[in-house]
Amino acid sequence: MALPAEVLAALPEDIRGSEHIAAYNDVGSVVKDLIASKTADWKGSLPDDLKADPAIVQYKSLPDFAKGFVETKKLVGTSLRAPAADASDEDWEKFYKAGGKPNAPEEYKFALPEDFKLTPEDEKEIRDTAYRMGLNGKQAQKLVDLQAQGVAELRKSEREELQKTEREYREKWGANFDRNKAIVSRTIERMDPEKKLRTFFDSTGLGNHPVIIDLFHEWGKRLVEDGLMPGDVQGITGREEAKAKIDAIMADKDHPYHKSKTGDPAFEEVKRLNQIAYD
Repeated sequence: MALPAEVLAALPEDIRGSEHIAAYNDVGSVVKDLIASKTADWKGSLPDDLKADPAIVQYKSLPDFAKGFVETKKLVGTSLRAPAADASDEDWEKFYKAGGKPNAPEEYKFALPEDFKLTPEDEKEIRDTAYRMGLNGKQAQKLVDLQAQGVAELRKSEREELQKTEREYREKWGANFDRNKAIVSRTIERMDPEKKLRTFFDSTGLGNHPVIIDLFHEWGKRLVEDGLMPGDVQGITGREEAKAKIDAIMADKDHPYHKSKTGDPAFEEVKRLNQIAYD
């Protein structure tokens, strides 16, 4: 079956006799293949350097290229371009305003993590800094987030250091850990009634430094030995109390300690009392 006679008659003689035309049996098929061939060959008239350009190769058809071109023009029309290096302050201010810079520092609104607080002075400093830098609200929030992250990391480091120090002194002081810790704290309070030193230690973390701990422990021991400060701490077994408990256990021949061995509760308790009484 061939194309209708009236269609063939309208074609040039050289095309009418082509074997390619003879293969069609309706006009629709001819039009469809014609469109496909035009689409497939849409880059044919371009220079070779443009044909190979990645920006052109990505498009499979002329309609695809046209759509991409329109979208690119839209993007360029709405994008921001930074002023030249020698641009005026006015040009830069317009650029910052177009990017979302507020009209005043007070217009910045910050979202703070639950465990992070800003003093009014710190918050004002961040707002003023963000405004001078021409930041929009989202960018200014990043400044707060970075500061919060820094504080969180510092707190984590301080906790880890505190835990490490406590482990070391529990091993060093043994059963006297709670008592010696209380003596250190009591010594600081006695020598610093206005709590200025305590405030300094808390703000810098130096109160947990081994040199400070050992220094105030030694001072505290001397105050206790000279009778200037009590050595026993309420709720914590002191030296005299420990000695009395040891004497009572030794005098009680039925006490489990006398038949105990290392690791038994009674044995470990007497060991702890000896550390408190004589270490």
